[in-house]
Amino acid sequence: ASATSAMDANRKWLDKWLKQPYSMYRVPYRKGKLDMINNLGITHFVDDRFKTCNDLADHLEHVFLLDAQYNRGRKIKSNITRVNSLQEVFDNIYNL
Repeated sequence: ASATSAMDANRKWLDKWLKQPYSMYRVPYRKGKLDMINNLGITHFVDDRFKTCNDLADHLEHVFLLDAQYNRGRKIKSNITRVNSLQEVFDNIYNL
């Protein structure tokens, strides 16, 4: 699936289940993800890339690492939570 179709699918799912305003951005890691996060005042972040989550955990309140075979077996920082779905992200946010 293309990045556009994945973003569209994510947005459709969020519109159905998330009853609060949200923002969703797709920014390649090397294109200034941290700068965008800082400029937007983002405090929580979701990604499936271990390196991205691990690096951004130093700058954010909390990071959610979508669990995948390729990112298992690595030690995560204390403000990173492994999740299996966006629903788990929402459940965890309300319990932080």
